[in-house]
Amino acid sequence: YKFYVTFLDDFSRKCWVYPITQKSQAYDKFIEFYKLMNNIYRLKIKTLKSDKGPEYVNSNFNNFIKDNGIQFIHSEPGAHEQNGCAERLNQTLNNNAKTMLNWAKLPFTFWDEAIQVAAKLYNLNPHQRINNSIPDEIFFNKPIDISNLKVFGCKVAFLNNYKNDKYQDNAKQGKFSDTLMILLVIAS
Repeated sequence: YKFYVTFLDDFSRKCWVYPITQKSQAYDKFIEFYKLMNNIYRLKIKTLKSDKGPEYVNSNFNNFIKDNGIQFIHSEPGAHEQNGCAERLNQTLNNNAKTMLNWAKLPFTFWDEAIQVAAKLYNLNPHQRINNSIPDEIFFNKPIDISNLKVFGCKVAFLNNYKNDKYQDNAKQGKFSDTLMILLVIAS
């Protein structure tokens, strides 16, 4: 993935990140995000704020926004401070993802996993803007259990279910990628 699109809830500061290969996929990811909010969380998106990038200023976006009663606010070109929260979020996620990849000695090909873990960690950390509360706790309105968090890129061993003979190892080595237990197999 070369790009990603982020969505930030202004009230809780919870963010969602969707890796994309082309900026034109931003519309599809917004529809996916809209369905998540509407169908799963039963929440209505009232306002969408973005820059005037062509991925946001097109007939598909405009028609969907109008049809669903969403207020669409555009920041002026070059006026990054008008969309400062999103700009700062993207900078934080980028820095954290790069740091995790460097620490784990993983190549850039794992960028999409790193950026999603960065967003997950962002949602589990206190934020000054919300009185040092935790975005996930505000959004879900309950305490969050972080006891199962693992370090991104730490070494793990997992069961080798694809043994061809009895002399092969029972376990393989990998690197931990996500709290969802995605394992990255390291070829030796």
